[in-house]
Amino acid sequence: VGIIGKEGRAAVNNSDFAIGQFRFLRSLLLVHGRFNYRRLSVFAYYMFYKNIANVLTMYLYTMLAMASGTRLFLTIYVEGFNIIYTSLPVIVFGFNDMDVPKNVSAQTPKLYAAGLRRIYYTHWGFWRWMCEAMWLAVLAAFAPPAFISINGDGDFNLLAMTSMTVVVLGTNTRLMLELHSWGHLERLVFLMMLFSLETSSIIYSFAPTPAFVPRAYSWDSAHGTLTQLYTSLPFWACITFTTVLILLPRFVAKSLHVLDNLSPVKRTLLEIAAASERNRERQQTDDFENIANAHMAKPDDLAQEAYRTRATANESPVHAASPFSNGHAKSHHRSGFAFSNHDPSAQAVWKPKGSAKRAPTLVSHLMGTASMLSCRVSAVGLHGRRANCSAVAEVTDSSR
Repeated sequence: VGIIGKEGRAAVNNSDFAIGQFRFLRSLLLVHGRFNYRRLSVFAYYMFYKNIANVLTMYLYTMLAMASGTRLFLTIYVEGFNIIYTSLPVIVFGFNDMDVPKNVSAQTPKLYAAGLRRIYYTHWGFWRWMCEAMWLAVLAAFAPPAFISINGDGDFNLLAMTSMTVVVLGTNTRLMLELHSWGHLERLVFLMMLFSLETSSIIYSFAPTPAFVPRAYSWDSAHGTLTQLYTSLPFWACITFTTVLILLPRFVAKSLHVLDNLSPVKRTLLEIAAASERNRERQQTDDFENIANAHMAKPDDLAQEAYRTRATANESPVHAASPFSNGHAKSHHRSGFAFSNHDPSAQAVWKPKGSAKRAPTLVSHLMGTASMLSCRVSAVGLHGRRANCSAVAEVTDSSR
């Protein structure tokens, strides 16, 4: 990683990544670096997975064909498997999938530890994906003959198109289990995959092979197969049954992963969720305290009216400076009540002493607020008995 600075661009020209300031290093490592490591790991697994499943299906079919050399799939399907049927979903996954939001990834360095521990790309993970690919190939090669009815001397094209559908659906639905970001783009590419599969099946079944297409890529032998398949209940039963069985190993692995709690990333995410819940509860408690303190620090309309009445009756210049304005005057009259926040006795009444502490329960908040309000009303009614109010405030603060 090279940083552009006053020293020149020598470090940048010899680096893999260049940034303009040190603060960009956080996003480069904790956000983009972590996302790319996980995406590339799944990308590498999946590329081996889908190609082994496709090729091994044709290899296993040779056991049923008595090693006659008959190819199970149409040549044009084999050529377009990686380009038409399985290309877009993995491309979108490679640049758009996020298991956590960017701000969470940037603020949680513990998630980056998954890369340091090499959790995503491991030998065990690679062989697990390869075993799943072999399992898909076995189902795609041997399940369709058990479901599809064979007419007379055998309808090879029905079996071929059924196996082709099983492989395409199985490889794409397997990638769906790895997606975390399900947005409009992800839905669109998987719908396009289904559309391409249906469109090609319709072309193979009803459209004649153009003259410019080489004979090796001809699909004339597959004419009419789609009508027979889509009106056959065993075909739909085969597709449903094999798709569930293809995904079953991953479902089992995920369930064991959750029960055993082996994933450090999942543990970190659970810790983040618990911390967020605690912060939310703490914020609610702080908001309640702020509201309660605001009510205690500001005299109500009744107290203001009582002060104005006493100030007018006494006609004292000391009382003329209202504490509700920006002035700092305070009453020194024996029978008067000091409303100024700068008066120690007033602070004892209107403002809680010491720093605000969180009340353990909602009931204690309500009791403290009620005690302070009763003190204020009593203070206004008793015309200046500030000592009693201060004592009540101290008792209230201690009880809180």
